[in-house]
Amino acid sequence: MTAAWVAAVLDTLRAQVACDLDDEYASRRMIAEQVTDRLRVISATFRAAAEQAGEDEDQETEPYCATCGEWIGIFHGLDGWHHFRGDFAPGGQRELYDAGHPAVPAWCVPPGRALSPAQVRAIGQALDDAIAYRLGRGLCAGCGSGPAGACPNHAADTGRALTYRQLDTELDRVLPEITGEER
Repeated sequence: MTAAWVAAVLDTLRAQVACDLDDEYASRRMIAEQVTDRLRVISATFRAAAEQAGEDEDQETEPYCATCGEWIGIFHGLDGWHHFRGDFAPGGQRELYDAGHPAVPAWCVPPGRALSPAQVRAIGQALDDAIAYRLGRGLCAGCGSGPAGACPNHAADTGRALTYRQLDTELDRVLPEITGEER
Protein backbone atom coordinates (compact mmCIF):
# COMPACT_ATOMS: atom_id res chain seq x y z
CA MET A 1 0.00 0.00 0.00
CA THR A 2 1.55 3.28 -1.03
CA ALA A 3 1.51 6.44 1.04
CA ALA A 4 0.02 8.20 -1.99
CA TRP A 5 -2.83 5.67 -2.13
CA VAL A 6 -3.56 6.13 1.59
CA ALA A 7 -3.53 9.90 1.09
CA ALA A 8 -5.93 9.55 -1.87
CA VAL A 9 -8.35 7.42 0.20
CA LEU A 10 -8.28 9.92 3.06
CA ASP A 11 -8.68 12.86 0.65
CA THR A 12 -11.73 11.13 -0.82
CA LEU A 13 -13.20 10.70 2.66
CA ARG A 14 -12.47 14.35 3.50
CA ALA A 15 -14.18 15.50 0.29
CA GLN A 16 -17.22 13.30 0.96
CA VAL A 17 -17.56 14.66 4.51
CA ALA A 18 -17.19 18.26 3.27
CA CYS A 19 -19.90 17.63 0.66
CA ASP A 20 -22.19 16.11 3.34
CA LEU A 21 -21.60 19.09 5.65
CA ASP A 22 -22.52 21.51 2.85
CA ASP A 23 -25.95 19.89 2.57
CA GLU A 24 -28.15 22.10 4.74
CA TYR A 25 -30.83 19.41 4.93
CA ALA A 26 -28.55 16.63 6.16
CA SER A 27 -28.67 15.90 9.86
CA ARG A 28 -25.41 15.84 11.79
CA ARG A 29 -26.33 12.43 13.16
CA MET A 30 -26.76 11.03 9.64
CA ILE A 31 -23.41 12.52 8.59
CA ALA A 32 -21.70 11.04 11.65
CA GLU A 33 -23.18 7.61 10.89
CA GLN A 34 -22.02 7.80 7.25
CA VAL A 35 -18.51 8.84 8.28
CA THR A 36 -18.39 6.02 10.83
CA ASP A 37 -19.39 3.50 8.15
CA ARG A 38 -16.78 4.85 5.72
CA LEU A 39 -14.06 4.77 8.39
CA ARG A 40 -15.03 1.17 9.24
CA VAL A 41 -14.51 0.18 5.57
CA ILE A 42 -11.19 2.08 5.35
CA SER A 43 -9.97 0.58 8.63
CA ALA A 44 -10.84 -2.96 7.50
CA THR A 45 -9.11 -2.32 4.19
CA PHE A 46 -5.93 -1.08 5.88
CA ARG A 47 -5.96 -4.08 8.27
CA ALA A 48 -6.39 -6.52 5.37
CA ALA A 49 -3.59 -4.85 3.43
CA ALA A 50 -1.27 -4.98 6.44
CA GLU A 51 -2.05 -8.68 7.00
CA GLN A 52 -1.42 -9.54 3.34
CA ALA A 53 1.78 -7.51 3.22
CA GLY A 54 3.11 -9.61 6.10
CA GLU A 55 6.87 -9.71 6.02
CA ASP A 56 7.12 -7.59 2.85
CA GLU A 57 6.19 -4.36 4.63
CA ASP A 58 8.76 -2.41 2.62
CA GLN A 59 6.96 -3.41 -0.60
CA GLU A 60 4.23 -1.11 -1.88
CA THR A 61 1.03 -3.06 -2.50
CA GLU A 62 -2.01 -2.15 -4.57
CA PRO A 63 -5.64 -3.34 -4.32
CA TYR A 64 -6.97 -5.86 -6.84
CA CYS A 65 -10.10 -8.01 -7.06
CA ALA A 66 -9.55 -11.48 -5.60
CA THR A 67 -12.33 -12.82 -7.85
CA CYS A 68 -11.00 -11.78 -11.27
CA GLY A 69 -7.51 -10.36 -10.66
CA GLU A 70 -8.26 -6.91 -12.12
CA TRP A 71 -7.37 -3.62 -10.39
CA ILE A 72 -9.95 -2.06 -8.07
CA GLY A 73 -10.16 1.20 -6.15
CA ILE A 74 -12.27 3.51 -4.05
CA PHE A 75 -13.43 6.58 -5.99
CA HIS A 76 -14.72 9.97 -4.91
CA GLY A 77 -18.51 10.12 -4.92
CA LEU A 78 -18.93 6.34 -5.18
CA ASP A 79 -19.46 3.92 -2.31
CA GLY A 80 -17.30 0.82 -2.01
CA TRP A 81 -14.75 -0.77 -4.32
CA HIS A 82 -14.97 -0.54 -8.13
CA HIS A 83 -13.14 -2.24 -11.01
CA PHE A 84 -11.14 0.00 -13.31
CA ARG A 85 -8.79 -0.10 -16.25
CA GLY A 86 -5.83 2.19 -16.69
CA ASP A 87 -3.14 3.66 -14.48
CA PHE A 88 -3.55 2.69 -10.82
CA ALA A 89 -1.15 5.40 -9.62
CA PRO A 90 -2.79 8.35 -7.84
CA GLY A 91 -3.90 10.87 -10.45
CA GLY A 92 -3.61 8.33 -13.29
CA GLN A 93 -6.18 7.98 -16.09
CA ARG A 94 -8.77 5.36 -15.16
CA GLU A 95 -11.95 3.96 -16.68
CA LEU A 96 -14.52 2.31 -14.40
CA TYR A 97 -16.33 -0.74 -15.72
CA ASP A 98 -18.81 -3.36 -14.56
CA ALA A 99 -17.01 -6.68 -14.14
CA GLY A 100 -20.27 -8.54 -13.53
CA HIS A 101 -19.43 -9.29 -9.89
CA PRO A 102 -18.71 -7.29 -6.73
CA ALA A 103 -15.11 -6.24 -6.18
CA VAL A 104 -13.43 -8.38 -3.51
CA PRO A 105 -10.39 -6.48 -2.21
CA ALA A 106 -7.04 -8.19 -1.91
CA TRP A 107 -3.53 -6.70 -2.06
CA CYS A 108 -0.37 -7.43 -4.02
CA VAL A 109 2.84 -5.87 -5.18
CA PRO A 110 2.07 -5.17 -8.86
CA PRO A 111 3.69 -8.02 -10.83
CA GLY A 112 5.20 -5.74 -13.44
CA ARG A 113 7.53 -4.15 -10.90
CA ALA A 114 9.67 -7.28 -10.99
CA LEU A 115 10.14 -7.08 -14.77
CA SER A 116 12.85 -5.13 -16.55
CA PRO A 117 11.94 -3.10 -19.65
CA ALA A 118 13.69 -5.74 -21.78
CA GLN A 119 11.54 -8.48 -20.23
CA VAL A 120 8.40 -6.45 -20.89
CA ARG A 121 9.48 -6.13 -24.54
CA ALA A 122 9.85 -9.93 -24.68
CA ILE A 123 6.31 -10.28 -23.32
CA GLY A 124 5.11 -7.88 -26.02
CA GLN A 125 6.77 -10.02 -28.69
CA ALA A 126 5.14 -13.13 -27.22
CA LEU A 127 1.76 -11.37 -27.32
CA ASP A 128 2.34 -10.44 -30.98
CA ASP A 129 3.09 -14.12 -31.71
CA ALA A 130 -0.03 -15.22 -29.82
CA ILE A 131 -2.17 -12.72 -31.76
CA ALA A 132 -0.78 -13.97 -35.08
CA TYR A 133 -1.46 -17.57 -34.02
CA ARG A 134 -5.03 -16.87 -32.88
CA LEU A 135 -5.95 -14.88 -35.98
CA GLY A 136 -3.96 -16.92 -38.50
CA ARG A 137 -5.36 -20.38 -37.84
CA GLY A 138 -7.84 -20.10 -40.67
CA LEU A 139 -11.47 -21.11 -40.68
CA CYS A 140 -12.83 -24.59 -40.17
CA ALA A 141 -15.84 -26.45 -41.61
CA GLY A 142 -18.02 -25.15 -38.75
CA CYS A 143 -17.25 -21.52 -39.53
CA GLY A 144 -19.80 -19.64 -41.61
CA SER A 145 -22.73 -21.81 -40.57
CA GLY A 146 -23.53 -19.71 -37.49
CA PRO A 147 -25.06 -16.23 -37.36
CA ALA A 148 -21.73 -14.63 -36.40
CA GLY A 149 -19.89 -16.36 -39.25
CA ALA A 150 -17.37 -18.11 -37.01
CA CYS A 151 -17.63 -21.24 -34.92
CA PRO A 152 -17.39 -20.79 -31.12
CA ASN A 153 -13.69 -21.76 -31.08
CA HIS A 154 -12.70 -19.27 -33.76
CA ALA A 155 -14.91 -16.57 -32.22
CA ALA A 156 -13.10 -17.17 -28.91
CA ASP A 157 -9.76 -16.86 -30.73
CA THR A 158 -10.78 -13.41 -31.95
CA GLY A 159 -11.76 -12.40 -28.40
CA ARG A 160 -8.46 -13.64 -26.99
CA ALA A 161 -6.52 -11.86 -29.72
CA LEU A 162 -8.31 -8.61 -28.82
CA THR A 163 -7.43 -9.11 -25.13
CA TYR A 164 -3.79 -9.76 -26.07
CA ARG A 165 -3.76 -6.63 -28.27
CA GLN A 166 -5.15 -4.47 -25.45
CA LEU A 167 -2.49 -5.79 -23.05
CA ASP A 168 0.25 -5.27 -25.63
CA THR A 169 -0.95 -1.69 -26.21
CA GLU A 170 -0.92 -1.00 -22.45
CA LEU A 171 2.59 -2.43 -22.11
CA ASP A 172 3.78 -0.24 -25.01
CA ARG A 173 2.22 2.81 -23.35
CA VAL A 174 4.12 2.39 -20.06
CA LEU A 175 7.38 1.04 -21.46
CA PRO A 176 10.30 3.48 -21.33
CA GLU A 177 12.33 4.22 -24.44
CA ILE A 178 15.43 2.04 -24.77
CA THR A 179 18.10 3.14 -27.21
CA GLY A 180 19.89 0.55 -29.28
CA GLU A 181 17.18 -2.12 -29.10
CA GLU A 182 14.55 -2.88 -31.70
CA ARG A 183 11.15 -4.12 -30.83
